[in-house]
Amino acid sequence: MDISQIIPLISSLFVVSLGTFVLARNPKSKLHLLFMFFCLCLGIWLFGTYKMFTSKTDLEAISWDRFIYVGGILLPISMYHFSIVFGRIKTQDKILYGGYLSAFAFLLLSRTDFFVKDLYRYRWGCHALAQPLHHVFLIWFWSYVFLLNRNIYRFYKTTRSAVERNQAKYIFLAFTVLFGVGACAFLPAYRIPVPPFPFFAGGLLSLILGYAIARYRLMDIHFVIRNMIVNILLMGFVGGLIWMISWLKLNSSIRLTLEMISVSLAILYVPKLKLRTEEAVNHFLYKEKYHYQKELEKFVGVLPFIPKEEDLFKEVMRVLSETIQSKKAALWVFNASMNCFMTCSQHGFQDSKFKMSCDNSLVVWLKTKREIFVKEEMEKALPQEGAKSIIGTLNALELNVCVPVMFNEDLVAILLLGEKSSGEMYSHLDLEILQSLGTQLAIALDYKRVERELKKQEFASLEAEALQQKNLELEQVLKDLKTARDQKLTYVTQMAASLAHEIRNPLQPIRTYVEVLPERASDPHFPEEMAKAVHPFLDRMEGLVNQLMHLGKISKPVLVPVDPQRLIQETLKLWEPKLKGRRVDVTKDFQQSEVLIQADKDQLSQVFFNLIKNAQEAMPQGGELFIQAKPVKKSDEEFYRILFRDSGVGMDEETQRHLFEPFYTTKKDKGTGLGLAISRQMVEAHGGKIEIDSVQGHGTTVVIDLPACCKEGKDVFLTDSDFA
Repeated sequence: MDISQIIPLISSLFVVSLGTFVLARNPKSKLHLLFMFFCLCLGIWLFGTYKMFTSKTDLEAISWDRFIYVGGILLPISMYHFSIVFGRIKTQDKILYGGYLSAFAFLLLSRTDFFVKDLYRYRWGCHALAQPLHHVFLIWFWSYVFLLNRNIYRFYKTTRSAVERNQAKYIFLAFTVLFGVGACAFLPAYRIPVPPFPFFAGGLLSLILGYAIARYRLMDIHFVIRNMIVNILLMGFVGGLIWMISWLKLNSSIRLTLEMISVSLAILYVPKLKLRTEEAVNHFLYKEKYHYQKELEKFVGVLPFIPKEEDLFKEVMRVLSETIQSKKAALWVFNASMNCFMTCSQHGFQDSKFKMSCDNSLVVWLKTKREIFVKEEMEKALPQEGAKSIIGTLNALELNVCVPVMFNEDLVAILLLGEKSSGEMYSHLDLEILQSLGTQLAIALDYKRVERELKKQEFASLEAEALQQKNLELEQVLKDLKTARDQKLTYVTQMAASLAHEIRNPLQPIRTYVEVLPERASDPHFPEEMAKAVHPFLDRMEGLVNQLMHLGKISKPVLVPVDPQRLIQETLKLWEPKLKGRRVDVTKDFQQSEVLIQADKDQLSQVFFNLIKNAQEAMPQGGELFIQAKPVKKSDEEFYRILFRDSGVGMDEETQRHLFEPFYTTKKDKGTGLGLAISRQMVEAHGGKIEIDSVQGHGTTVVIDLPACCKEGKDVFLTDSDFA
């Protein structure tokens, strides 16, 4: 007996065994029952082919060929029925019933000579010759093949589940193998000899479709394609070796000996050859996929050694977004003080941050089962009443996978992932790496907790010493307060003297005009002259009083998110004419950023206004004003730094020491000396600080640092009732 004749028998046993295995997973499932029916039909076709190839007489061969058509006729209608159930189609009952009736009619007709007749023998086997009714059968056969593929395609286009889309890919791939390769077995019925390769199609189809139906930790489509390529290469190698031996013109005993040696060598060396073949296919087809899995494994190893907790959370999100490339990801960490899980890091979401109570059904499930929750698998595995709330929560957040981060018996965090950007499912290897990531993350979080407790103990041991130091500091503070009170009294005295001087200066010319008023009362031009001369002095006194009141009663700033760059631009527009008139060129260096500041827009505008005014007055002959605005980070705190630098006359060291003192000015009769004092008070009211550096003859630089903030999203507290 030729080894090639055994191939249909081996495929038959494999197909029926796989059908039995799938049915055992869920005997009550209609989809699994149909798959078993389909495997039986395919098994009948393959087993009958084996018996036909090994028949001794033509009559026996034709009898077994008629037996083959029992499976061949029921094969397309069983697959069509499978596509209806899989695609949840409810409008094709008439086509289905008509298909079963016509299949029953073809079963009866296949017993007659109008269907097949006589026998055609060729190099690799034999087949009964097709008669007129066989042509009609093939038209019917391919019609239902077209209908079942149309059902699968429509389901692929309409389903919103990534898993179901991939299942449709599996089924399409499996049927393509069957009809593209297996259907070649009909060719000998039309006197076209073919090698026995069509009988490999049954095994390949069952392998692919079996994984798709079992869904017990469904592997992604790439893994199955890889295995299919590897198996095709190996079967091609073994089949080619056997074919070459059969092609040689040797007597039957030598040929049989060589075939048996070939099979023995294949059993010994194919496993090793398979590993090498898998490595080669992985390297050339899925290089990026396996690269990211290695990157994840590498990151898991260094995870516990990241020093800061916030950096740990950010790094987890970064690695997940760059490797697994899920559209959404979040890390919820347990907060003992609030007794809930809170968002510590996330990507792909809006500004909202989530909270979830400990009695939420998702949290309870993860804490109890201590395993990864995969939404697509659990939709059918869990009872409807148990899954409704959990699936509702995940659907609302567009999440697919929940990884429990467990330390001992405690659920310390939850890692949540959405659908992959590629639309692929999470494979075995993905979930294993995520499980390892969760374990290492739990260790890292516990290490941070222990570190915090040690710091608390260290703080407690130093508390007595700290209290003693506080007493010493308190004594020093009392001394400093006394000194500050004395300095304040001196400052008030100096300020009163400066204020008296500032008011006395404009009063003197007013007094002069009032004294000469009786003497020049008859002069018709004197009142107008007096009004013109006195009015500026009165304006100066009024402005002085207003600024003094403003200095003493700066209102508490009303803080709202403000873009400082836009505020500077608006203030510059007010000064554009004067700056151009003074030949002052403005250069801006603004860094685009989402970072904002919490500020009172009116008060901050007044500060910018004063600084631009001082800069243009320091450049009477023209020059350059450079303005820079950017976020900076100092000592783990984010600030927004605003810098004004002019190329004016600058200031000496003496002037710089008195810059922020009220009424101190170098502008003689043009200034009051209150602008910078007011500006500093406003900046400090915002929690910031202002510094001035100047070199006489080389210009002045003013630096303002203000606390930064980002656009804040509101917290969303999730409960089961939100998704019921």
